[in-house]
Amino acid sequence: MTKVSNRIKPLRIPLLVAALCSLALAGCSQKDAVPPNPVVPREESTEETAKSETEESVTVSITAPTEFAEVAIGKFLPPMKVPVDNPMTPEKIELGELLFFDTALSKDHSMSCATCHDPELGWSNGEKLAEGTSGIRGKRNTLSILNVGFYDQYLFWDGRVKSLEEQALVPVFEKTEMAMTSEAELLERIKENEDYRKRFAAAFDDGITSTNIARALAAFQRTIFVKEIPYDRYLAGDKTAMSASAIRGAKIFHNTRIANCAICHPAPLFTDHKPYNIGIGMDQENPDLGFHHTTGWAHWGKFRSPSLRGIDQTGPFMHDGSLKTLEDVVDYYDKGGTPHEYTDVTVRSMRFIRMTDRQKKDLVAFMREGMREIKDDE
Repeated sequence: MTKVSNRIKPLRIPLLVAALCSLALAGCSQKDAVPPNPVVPREESTEETAKSETEESVTVSITAPTEFAEVAIGKFLPPMKVPVDNPMTPEKIELGELLFFDTALSKDHSMSCATCHDPELGWSNGEKLAEGTSGIRGKRNTLSILNVGFYDQYLFWDGRVKSLEEQALVPVFEKTEMAMTSEAELLERIKENEDYRKRFAAAFDDGITSTNIARALAAFQRTIFVKEIPYDRYLAGDKTAMSASAIRGAKIFHNTRIANCAICHPAPLFTDHKPYNIGIGMDQENPDLGFHHTTGWAHWGKFRSPSLRGIDQTGPFMHDGSLKTLEDVVDYYDKGGTPHEYTDVTVRSMRFIRMTDRQKKDLVAFMREGMREIKDDE
């Protein structure tokens, strides 16, 4: 088989398939006003433009699922919506995992999906910005795929796709990422591998197709979630599950008169899946406009709210990777974000509250300790 990352973990099939084969909560106050003088969307840098003038990204159309089945995952998580036309099977999940770690999906065999979504780094890459096969740094931080199977509305920072099936091959053909040059080339690489031919035949009636590659990758990604955190155990009655500092931090997290984090990050996933403008990058001459490119001016400068389950693993933070630590994140919110007319009012109002040093320390303790993934052997 083509080169596969040596960081591949034992198959996660037992974690999820038993449940899958047997077949959420407050909104933030937002300022959705349209800027009276719309700015020009951020352009590629001169270096990016020069390197990409002769090469455009390939677009592969994958039909978005339209019908879903709700599948119970565990006692601490909501049901996961699984497409009816892409049911979970052991064969499909195992195939998706092999594809996820296979460098054959990139133009020069140098990258796999796991290059930017490393399980040892919280399924992100631990860096401020992503880097593709061309050596060009992208303009956004690699969004962790922890809990991504629960994202049934918006994927990517700018929400440009709504399903894992649609998302799966976008990085493969994006010129600044894995840079595969054609759909035919991808299919040829997969078909020349005898093991893949057997696996696709076992997982799908129609064998190797682009749609089935996307479906297999999506199936595997639905197994990547934080099943249990100390805060789950604390809420279930185990008052020893977190330290005193983290317990105080949990109260601050939910207190509407202090941090009020839960208004955008409600349990149990600690995200409401919605887009917000928290001011990141809004002081730049040509800011990244995020959801504007997907939904228009009403979402100018907004980016999706990520899940906080397992957040301690996934820094640096924010869509541009500009905040290195959770302490930096808390400090940023505490000052009311970046002063800007279109920063959401919930964030801007924080500057009138100002937490004490102890409150900030406790809030970080809650996110770092209370949101930590509990391993199966703990």
